Amino acid sequence: MHWPVRLKKGTVDFKPENIMPIDIPSTWKAMEALVDSGKARAIGVSNFSTKKLSDLVEAARVPPAVNQVECHPSWQQHKLHEFCKSKGIHLSVSFKTLNISKSFNESECHIYIHFVNVDCGRDIRHWDLLEQRG
Repeated sequence: MHWPVRLKKGTVDFKPENIMPIDIPSTWKAMEALVDSGKARAIGVSNFSTKKLSDLVEAARVPPAVNQVECHPSWQQHKLHEFCKSKGIHLSVSFKTLNISKSFNESECHIYIHFVNVDCGRDIRHWDLLEQRG
């Protein structure tokens, strides 16, 4: 389940009139039915904060197996990492290399790349492997 957006059925763009409130409990219940039927072995979430994940875990019959979030040296999400670890939820890290300038200003990234002579995106993925998020 990908949070934070739910669109009206049949729409594909994010215009305000197409955005609806998300119904996490009923969506999760439908996903649990997929596990019960054998159509899915595991179910998970994306972009859930510690609070949203905690609320879901309390209400869920089948706990989420994974929470995929953005995480990198500038946004490490320690609280979320510890919560996931304590609940046995794998924290899967996504990092968009093209968004590097949002995490580091470009001069910092270029200086870093020049200094260590590596690809900045590759190095951050390496950082994630060393940190092992879950």
